Amino acid sequence: LEFLKISSTGNLEGTLPTEVGLLTKLTILSLRDNHLDGTLPSEVGNLSILHTLQLDNNSFTGNIPDAIGRLGTLQHLVLSHNEFDSSIPNEVNQLTTLEELRLDENMFSGTIPNNLQDLTGLRWLNLESNVDNDGNVLLEGNLNPLCDAGGGQLQLRFKADCNSDKITCYCCFCFG
Repeated sequence: LEFLKISSTGNLEGTLPTEVGLLTKLTILSLRDNHLDGTLPSEVGNLSILHTLQLDNNSFTGNIPDAIGRLGTLQHLVLSHNEFDSSIPNEVNQLTTLEELRLDENMFSGTIPNNLQDLTGLRWLNLESNVDNDGNVLLEGNLNPLCDAGGGQLQLRFKADCNSDKITCYCCFCFG
C-alpha cells in the first residue's frame, strides 16, 4: 500500500492506531477532514518514505511526537485545525526535504524553534491562530533568520501583530 487517502468524508472516528507504523511503504497518508482524535502515535515515525502527511481538520491533541524527525523524505506536513497543545518539537528541523509546514489553528505554544532556518527547501509555513480560548497568541520567536534562509521565496502566515514583541518577522504575511 503506497497511498492511503480517506479525506473529506467525516466518516473516520476514534484514534489513529499505532499499527499505522506498519505501513512502511506509504508515500501519502491523507486522513484530513474526519473525526480522528487522541494523540498522534510515535509509530508514524516508522513511515520513512512518506512524502505527504495530511491530518488536518481532525481533533488530534497533545504533542507532535519527536519521532516525526525520522520522516526524512517528508515534503508536506499538514496538521492544521486540530487541538495540538504543546511546543513545536525541535526534531522538525530534521525534515530536510520539507517544503510545506502547516500547523495553524491549534494551540501550539512556546518559542518557535530557531532551527527552522535549516529547512532551506521550506516554501510555505503557516503558524497562524495558535491562540488560547481568550485569543492570546501562544507562540513567540524571531523568524527573520528563516526569511533570510528562504531566499525571499518563503511565505509565512500569522494571525498576530508581527510587530508585537512576541513575533518578529519581516517577510510574514500577517493577520489580525
